[in-house]
Amino acid sequence: MPILEEGETMMQRTVEDLISTLEKQIGNYRELKGLVLEERKAIVSNDLRDLSETTSQIGLLVASNNQIEMTRVNLVKRLAAILNLTESNPTLSHIARRLQGSLSAKLMELRRDMISAIGEVQRQNRINAEMLKYCAGLIDSVLRNLVDPVSSKAIYGNMGQAKRRATLASLLDHQV
Repeated sequence: MPILEEGETMMQRTVEDLISTLEKQIGNYRELKGLVLEERKAIVSNDLRDLSETTSQIGLLVASNNQIEMTRVNLVKRLAAILNLTESNPTLSHIARRLQGSLSAKLMELRRDMISAIGEVQRQNRINAEMLKYCAGLIDSVLRNLVDPVSSKAIYGNMGQAKRRATLASLLDHQV
């Protein structure tokens, strides 16, 4: 087999591996979006058990995606070397521009799909973070009112303050 054909075969296999890796990664991001939406349902329904389970599943999926990302980066570097790219940090679009025909088009399509999937997950995560921040603010407000209500002295007087502190301590599992 001539050297040129052997190099083209290696390049073809590497591109196919990259395409397969990108498809797995996009699938993971789509699955991640579903889990983030489940997480939101748990936040809204105040289901801490479901929130914990969903968060654990998200962690596993993110770990899996990190491994796939390492594979993707290595494949991009390998392809960059095969294609003699001079960029110090080659990207998928650099490679796609160097390739021609259907392989180039497929890589650019997968790149667009990846950017879209990542963007959607980030958007959903921002919404969930805002919801959690809102919930934390409500909890802080309730706890602040339990600890130091503004009108408690006017209602209970000095004798009622001791009872209020005892009630608060029992709610927070503390001793008076």
